[in-house]
Amino acid sequence: MKKKHLLAGLFAAFTIGLLSYLTETTHHLLLIAPFGATSCIIFGLPEVHAARVRNIVFGYLICTALGFLALAAPINMTSLALGCAIGASIILMLTFDVVHPPAAGIPILLMSTQYDILFFFFPLTIGIGILLVSQFVFNKLASHSLSTSSSES
Repeated sequence: MKKKHLLAGLFAAFTIGLLSYLTETTHHLLLIAPFGATSCIIFGLPEVHAARVRNIVFGYLICTALGFLALAAPINMTSLALGCAIGASIILMLTFDVVHPPAAGIPILLMSTQYDILFFFFPLTIGIGILLVSQFVFNKLASHSLSTSSSES
Protein backbone atom coordinates (compact mmCIF):
# COMPACT_ATOMS: atom_id res chain seq x y z
CA MET A 1 0.00 0.00 0.00
CA LYS A 2 1.31 3.43 -0.89
CA LYS A 3 1.75 6.05 1.81
CA LYS A 4 -0.38 8.44 -0.26
CA HIS A 5 -3.30 5.97 -0.23
CA LEU A 6 -3.12 5.55 3.53
CA LEU A 7 -3.03 9.32 4.01
CA ALA A 8 -6.05 9.74 1.70
CA GLY A 9 -8.05 7.16 3.63
CA LEU A 10 -7.11 8.66 6.99
CA PHE A 11 -8.09 12.16 5.89
CA ALA A 12 -11.41 10.94 4.48
CA ALA A 13 -12.13 9.04 7.70
CA PHE A 14 -11.24 12.04 9.87
CA THR A 15 -13.22 14.55 7.80
CA ILE A 16 -16.38 12.46 7.48
CA GLY A 17 -16.08 11.46 11.15
CA LEU A 18 -15.79 15.12 12.15
CA LEU A 19 -18.81 16.10 10.06
CA SER A 20 -20.79 13.21 11.55
CA TYR A 21 -19.78 14.17 15.09
CA LEU A 22 -20.71 17.82 14.50
CA THR A 23 -24.06 16.78 13.01
CA GLU A 24 -24.81 14.67 16.10
CA THR A 25 -23.71 17.25 18.66
CA THR A 26 -25.15 20.39 17.05
CA HIS A 27 -28.32 18.73 15.71
CA HIS A 28 -27.69 20.50 12.40
CA LEU A 29 -27.26 18.69 9.12
CA LEU A 30 -23.56 18.97 8.28
CA LEU A 31 -23.04 15.54 6.71
CA ILE A 32 -24.81 14.56 3.51
CA ALA A 33 -24.24 11.57 1.23
CA PRO A 34 -22.52 13.53 -1.58
CA PHE A 35 -19.75 14.49 0.87
CA GLY A 36 -18.58 10.86 0.90
CA ALA A 37 -18.04 11.01 -2.85
CA THR A 38 -16.43 14.44 -2.55
CA SER A 39 -14.00 13.00 0.02
CA CYS A 40 -13.07 10.21 -2.39
CA ILE A 41 -12.30 12.77 -5.09
CA ILE A 42 -10.40 15.36 -3.03
CA PHE A 43 -8.30 12.87 -1.07
CA GLY A 44 -8.05 9.94 -3.49
CA LEU A 45 -7.83 11.83 -6.79
CA PRO A 46 -6.54 15.29 -5.83
CA GLU A 47 -5.10 15.92 -9.30
CA VAL A 48 -8.42 15.75 -11.20
CA HIS A 49 -10.39 18.87 -12.14
CA ALA A 50 -13.34 17.80 -9.99
CA ALA A 51 -11.08 18.20 -6.92
CA ARG A 52 -10.38 21.88 -7.60
CA VAL A 53 -11.78 24.26 -4.99
CA ARG A 54 -13.71 26.23 -7.61
CA ASN A 55 -15.31 23.04 -8.92
CA ILE A 56 -16.40 22.01 -5.45
CA VAL A 57 -17.76 25.41 -4.43
CA PHE A 58 -19.47 26.35 -7.69
CA GLY A 59 -20.61 22.80 -8.44
CA TYR A 60 -22.45 22.61 -5.12
CA LEU A 61 -23.72 26.19 -5.48
CA ILE A 62 -25.18 25.58 -8.95
CA CYS A 63 -26.76 22.26 -8.01
CA THR A 64 -28.19 23.59 -4.75
CA ALA A 65 -29.73 26.61 -6.46
CA LEU A 66 -31.31 24.45 -9.15
CA GLY A 67 -32.48 21.96 -6.53
CA PHE A 68 -34.34 24.71 -4.67
CA LEU A 69 -35.77 25.95 -7.94
CA ALA A 70 -37.08 22.43 -8.59
CA LEU A 71 -38.71 22.41 -5.15
CA ALA A 72 -40.87 25.32 -6.26
CA ALA A 73 -42.45 23.19 -9.02
CA PRO A 74 -46.11 22.25 -8.69
CA ILE A 75 -46.64 18.89 -6.95
CA ASN A 76 -47.70 17.13 -10.17
CA MET A 77 -44.50 18.27 -11.93
CA THR A 78 -41.85 17.14 -9.42
CA SER A 79 -40.42 14.33 -11.56
CA LEU A 80 -40.01 16.64 -14.52
CA ALA A 81 -38.61 19.40 -12.28
CA LEU A 82 -36.06 17.01 -10.77
CA GLY A 83 -34.94 15.78 -14.18
CA CYS A 84 -34.63 19.36 -15.41
CA ALA A 85 -32.66 20.38 -12.30
CA ILE A 86 -30.15 17.58 -12.83
CA GLY A 87 -29.88 18.27 -16.55
CA ALA A 88 -29.49 22.01 -16.05
CA SER A 89 -26.92 21.41 -13.29
CA ILE A 90 -24.81 19.34 -15.64
CA ILE A 91 -25.13 21.88 -18.46
CA LEU A 92 -24.07 24.77 -16.21
CA MET A 93 -21.21 22.88 -14.55
CA LEU A 94 -19.86 21.91 -17.98
CA THR A 95 -20.38 25.40 -19.40
CA PHE A 96 -18.51 27.09 -16.57
CA ASP A 97 -15.88 24.31 -16.26
CA VAL A 98 -16.80 23.60 -12.63
CA VAL A 99 -17.88 19.96 -12.85
CA HIS A 100 -18.03 18.25 -9.48
CA PRO A 101 -20.09 15.03 -9.93
CA PRO A 102 -21.12 14.53 -6.28
CA ALA A 103 -22.86 17.91 -6.34
CA ALA A 104 -25.29 16.65 -8.97
CA GLY A 105 -26.93 14.60 -6.22
CA ILE A 106 -28.04 17.71 -4.34
CA PRO A 107 -31.30 18.26 -6.28
CA ILE A 108 -32.27 14.63 -5.57
CA LEU A 109 -31.49 15.11 -1.88
CA LEU A 110 -33.51 18.32 -1.74
CA MET A 111 -36.50 16.88 -3.58
CA SER A 112 -36.58 13.78 -1.39
CA THR A 113 -36.19 15.59 1.94
CA GLN A 114 -37.97 18.91 1.25
CA TYR A 115 -35.46 20.90 3.34
CA ASP A 116 -35.99 24.64 3.42
CA ILE A 117 -33.24 26.93 2.17
CA LEU A 118 -32.00 28.14 5.58
CA PHE A 119 -31.97 24.66 7.07
CA PHE A 120 -30.00 23.28 4.16
CA PHE A 121 -27.85 26.05 2.70
CA PHE A 122 -26.10 27.27 5.86
CA PRO A 123 -25.07 23.79 7.07
CA LEU A 124 -24.07 22.85 3.50
CA THR A 125 -21.71 25.81 3.47
CA ILE A 126 -20.14 24.74 6.78
CA GLY A 127 -19.76 21.14 5.55
CA ILE A 128 -18.08 22.25 2.34
CA GLY A 129 -15.84 24.60 4.34
CA ILE A 130 -14.67 21.73 6.55
CA LEU A 131 -14.02 19.57 3.48
CA LEU A 132 -11.97 22.35 1.87
CA VAL A 133 -9.88 22.98 5.00
CA SER A 134 -9.18 19.24 5.21
CA GLN A 135 -8.30 19.22 1.51
CA PHE A 136 -5.84 22.09 2.00
CA VAL A 137 -4.10 20.34 4.92
CA PHE A 138 -4.09 17.02 3.04
CA ASN A 139 -2.51 18.59 -0.06
CA LYS A 140 0.20 20.24 2.05
CA LEU A 141 0.98 17.00 3.89
CA ALA A 142 0.79 14.86 0.74
CA SER A 143 3.11 17.14 -1.23
CA HIS A 144 5.56 17.30 1.69
CA SER A 145 5.38 13.55 2.17
CA LEU A 146 5.93 12.86 -1.54
CA SER A 147 8.82 15.33 -1.82
CA THR A 148 10.47 13.77 1.24
CA SER A 149 9.99 10.26 -0.20
CA SER A 150 11.48 11.19 -3.58
CA SER A 151 14.50 12.92 -2.02
CA GLU A 152 15.23 9.78 0.04
CA SER A 153 15.33 7.60 -3.11
